[in-house]
Amino acid sequence: MKNRSPSFPKKVAEKNRERWVVYYFDTDKQKRWARRFSTEAEALEFFREKNVYDEKLGVEANRISPTDRRELVEAKMLLSPLRVSLTNAVLTYVKLTNDLQSLGISLSQAIEEYKSLAKLKERSARLDFAIDKYCYTLLKKELSSEYVTGVERTLARFMGDFGKERIVSLITGREIFQWLINLKKREYDDSDTLTVDGRPMKVFKETQKDLGIYSRNEYRRTLYSFFKFCKMQDWLDVNHVEKVESWRARGRTPGIFTPEEVRKILDSTPPKSEIRAYVVISAFTGIRNAEMQRLTWDKIKLEDREIILDSEITKTASRRVVKIPENLAKWLEPYVWELGTKKKILNKGRTTLINKLHESLGKGNWIKNGLRHSAATYYLALTKNAYLTAEQMGHAVDVLKQNYNGLARERDAIKYFEILPEEE
Repeated sequence: MKNRSPSFPKKVAEKNRERWVVYYFDTDKQKRWARRFSTEAEALEFFREKNVYDEKLGVEANRISPTDRRELVEAKMLLSPLRVSLTNAVLTYVKLTNDLQSLGISLSQAIEEYKSLAKLKERSARLDFAIDKYCYTLLKKELSSEYVTGVERTLARFMGDFGKERIVSLITGREIFQWLINLKKREYDDSDTLTVDGRPMKVFKETQKDLGIYSRNEYRRTLYSFFKFCKMQDWLDVNHVEKVESWRARGRTPGIFTPEEVRKILDSTPPKSEIRAYVVISAFTGIRNAEMQRLTWDKIKLEDREIILDSEITKTASRRVVKIPENLAKWLEPYVWELGTKKKILNKGRTTLINKLHESLGKGNWIKNGLRHSAATYYLALTKNAYLTAEQMGHAVDVLKQNYNGLARERDAIKYFEILPEEE
């Protein structure tokens, strides 16, 4: 049997330095080992401690019962294929058990949970693969290109921060919450890459401004739908976004244009132009911007005083019929040759035309979604019928009342819907 007793400190010279060495049996490594000290006093203290420890072990070893001996032999036989010493096995077990005590779980529970996690990881998917498949599925549903592009942009930003090789089942709700809460606004800026015509390519760059509540909730909705899809694919057991509550925003009163401002906006548009048609339909029906971008002339039934918004056009994917007020009918009369065609209301150069439109009231005076808000407000004030107005706008009645009730008087509404084209 190997000598387990520590040796008395020996003085040695190593690299022109005097050192004291104590040889002892290391129970972790299961072999004789050397410990070096700078001073004789340190070496003697270690020697005495090892002596006392070994003497105690010797006394206890002599007291081992036949039952304990059999258990020791059995334990060594079990550990033999693993090539782990009994001492190391016990030390590891004690350390792990102590570490898990604060969590209130046992070592066997931790191992079972780890095995379950490993199985889940094995059947899950990488983030880049999952996103590609999800976006492909959206395209198959024939959703609008604007919606799909927005989803792709959000998920690309998410993947850029989490890494394309992340396993979707291992992304936690806490991580998602932290990512959402720390999001910053992004703005278009010039990049070093040039386009074909030599102009700088526009790219998103992050600012130091916190993302607004509405935008953050939109990001959350996109992630919720994505992880719901992943759950349906059996890539994960729980949609962790469900644990992330949406942010509650304080209600804001919608901004509206006055009848005089709408007249000024219309006067800034050329007669019989696409942008004028776009404005009058938006201002007097309240059709959403995204719906307007998909609307074609054949959906406008001027004789019936109706605009048919099919499910492919509406935000809610539900067919809606919008009434054409009499003043709007007058504005649309010059476009009689367009009616029945598959042409969009606003075709090429839409962004440029709308940007010029925003300048019609002076810098900083344009109200975001102001034409839709104005149409809803004045229509409600004129009809005094929330249900009729909600149907016209494609809104829920309670949302409509909350946002638009009492914003305008009836006399203003009459004046608004009496805005007519000037005789040419």
